[in-house]
Amino acid sequence: MVAANIDFDSFFRNKVERMLITASWVEPVQKKLGLEGVSQVWGDRPEWYFWLRQAPGVYALVFEEGETGKIAERTWVLGRFAVKCYPYAATPLFHAFSPREQEIITGDLFDHTQTPRFEAREEIPEAYFTVGSISFMLDAAETFTMFTFDSLDFLRWSMAGAKTERDIQEGNVIRDVAGFQIGYPLFDRLIGLYAFFSKQSPAFIGATRSPGFEWIVDINQIPEIRPCNETRQWSTSVLFLDEAAATASADTIWRALLDPEEKVVFEHACSHTACNCLADTGVPHVVINPRWWDFAHAEFKSALASICGCKDHEHHALEAE
Repeated sequence: MVAANIDFDSFFRNKVERMLITASWVEPVQKKLGLEGVSQVWGDRPEWYFWLRQAPGVYALVFEEGETGKIAERTWVLGRFAVKCYPYAATPLFHAFSPREQEIITGDLFDHTQTPRFEAREEIPEAYFTVGSISFMLDAAETFTMFTFDSLDFLRWSMAGAKTERDIQEGNVIRDVAGFQIGYPLFDRLIGLYAFFSKQSPAFIGATRSPGFEWIVDINQIPEIRPCNETRQWSTSVLFLDEAAATASADTIWRALLDPEEKVVFEHACSHTACNCLADTGVPHVVINPRWWDFAHAEFKSALASICGCKDHEHHALEAE
């Protein structure tokens, strides 16, 4: 049950770690997910690094805040996480980040694992390397769980005064990262991990779009937000229900949390054994992965029982065999 005076940091740290302990150290699942390593970051807030096969960089999942509320007399708790991507310098993605972010990646604030040195983490501004956000929502009895990924099609930083296409061509846009495209692979892996952990398959998938925005930065590259007609915000949610919540309306839960500006572009109730909604969702770069259903019914055994199953404990990162 969810306590009235909940410690959100501990609550969501435990939820994510239980999922990782149960699922991520099972070699067949790890290989199917393309999950090459996970590292817990020992700091003031819950945070993890993820190394994915064929990814353009290392991902970070960083807890930001939590809240509670009610939907149709059902109490829920929600945690919001930032999704960051630290791009590899040899990939095209690297050059989509701002000059300052590129300098940080290639400077002495990062180590050989392509992640920030522990003692240097506080020197990196919060806005840097962020590519989206993931929310993790569940009810008090844990009969439903919903994951939502939000990002823009382009996370654009413009120098003050950049308003026209000519400005863009002249270099006033200093950051133009395809946020949703880059961040979605981590969301996909988390859905697969949760399906294996919970032994549940997705019951509902929904997606929305809403007006976009961009960041205007000053000479110190500190961003401020303004509306932008050239970008759109996309959101995709995957909801799990256990048998005790079979009478619950998944789309009602999902719709109750939408903002007025969000336009529904896709929604589908899924069966427990397969998904027949693999057609175009209307959301760029969204892939409804049939392996989410495979993981829910898989019967693998975990050989390890800790967050860190690695040989190199410097960054608590597991390397796939």
